[in-house]
Amino acid sequence: MCSIDEKIARVNQVFHDLDEDTAAFRRACGLECLVACGDCCKNPMIAATEDEMLPMAAFLLKTGKASRFYASA
Repeated sequence: MCSIDEKIARVNQVFHDLDEDTAAFRRACGLECLVACGDCCKNPMIAATEDEMLPMAAFLLKTGKASRFYASA
């Protein structure tokens, strides 16, 4: 079993790898998001697992913003 910091690092690496793969795919196919779109990011039907949210949760805790974020949810 790995520590929480190791798990966060692994999740961040997966996100980094996905970003690189997505960028390469977009370049190869010529696909781009519309400027200032954000529709995917704002879609409440997009699911995320607890593991996927660990980096954000750690950031909010480290920066003292967790309570404010939780209260606004």
